[in-house]
Amino acid sequence: MKNLINFLKRFRDSVIFLILQVIVLSIFFSSKNYHKTSFINSSSAVSSWVTEKRNDVTKHFSLEKENEILMSKNAELMAYQPYSFYHLQNRIYSVNDSIFEQQYEYIPANVIKTSVNRRDNYLTIDKGSLQNITEGMGVITNNGIVGFVVNVSPHYALIKTVLSERLNISAKLKKQQGVRGQIKWDGADYKTVQLHGITNDIHINKGDEVVTKGSKGIFPEGITIGHISKVSAKNGEITLDLNVELSTNFKTINTVYLVKNLFKTEQDQLEGDLFDE
Repeated sequence: MKNLINFLKRFRDSVIFLILQVIVLSIFFSSKNYHKTSFINSSSAVSSWVTEKRNDVTKHFSLEKENEILMSKNAELMAYQPYSFYHLQNRIYSVNDSIFEQQYEYIPANVIKTSVNRRDNYLTIDKGSLQNITEGMGVITNNGIVGFVVNVSPHYALIKTVLSERLNISAKLKKQQGVRGQIKWDGADYKTVQLHGITNDIHINKGDEVVTKGSKGIFPEGITIGHISKVSAKNGEITLDLNVELSTNFKTINTVYLVKNLFKTEQDQLEGDLFDE
């Protein structure tokens, strides 16, 4: 023990220096690991942010493609709705392939320009003659009717909407068989059109649904136009004054479906100019 004490006294400076070196090195390596860890954590945070933003950008550019796929699928589903088929029998006695024959097909398109505050209003869509769009095709949305095609170029088509003073569309009340009239727009409100030709002996309530008559084959029968929002009697006249709140919002419309009537040519050739819509 005495020898150990003598040794420490003799080499105390060296021992103190060695102890201090150990302490300094411990602090240095601890600091180095801390900075290294901080750097790694910071790098991970930056990498995660970049990855997140890249995914956001990629997802944004993929939305257009996903929307086109969704529109196509929706058009296929619409083609299987009952109003898209023609009855080949008056009654259905059995289930077989001869009962129904598809009459309507649907082509999805995007709206690229629209107007609502003119005397006659139009939409421009991103489909044209190259996609088999032709003049006279009816145009609808998931919510209701829009109008019909009046002009076509190879890549675009112009649609005259129901918000046009010189446009008449045959309509009927969904719940009342045989009650028919004409839809016209008075130019006042883009949300509302007028239903003409309904006599005052017909009981009509606010909220009654108005749908397409489908007599000329431009629209399938039963496509929603809107709901009755005003009922009043005209002084000295036998017809009612009826407003219809449109189910289609023409200020927010983005997607439409063009109606292709597979029997239209046959009907037109048979009727000629004998009937008006």
